Amino acid sequence: MPLRRFLHLFTFDQETGEPANTFSIPNDKLGIYKWTQKLIERRNLFALLVYSCAAGGKDMRVADIKGIMQDIKTDSVSARRLISQAGFLSKVNADKSISVVLKVPLTFPRGKRKRA
Repeated sequence: MPLRRFLHLFTFDQETGEPANTFSIPNDKLGIYKWTQKLIERRNLFALLVYSCAAGGKDMRVADIKGIMQDIKTDSVSARRLISQAGFLSKVNADKSISVVLKVPLTFPRGKRKRA
């Protein structure tokens, strides 16, 4: 069941082009699923948030997120951008480790406008 939920949240069906509806499909016909860049970023953000909650405890403070960054195969620039979109503050330390902390009240970065 967790795999079905994962596919439902982070993939789309290649045949229909819609988000994967894996709950109504039998096990032997799960279909072919694809990742888009937006869904990959969403998956990475969820992974970073879950890791920050689990490793940070009540204070939501993590000394280094390099381990999870290597696991989800993302670079430091995109990881810092994603985690800041969730309201966390990130900082690169002298030893190149990236620490994150959630401070209240939350401050989110301003939205970027695309130029036509």
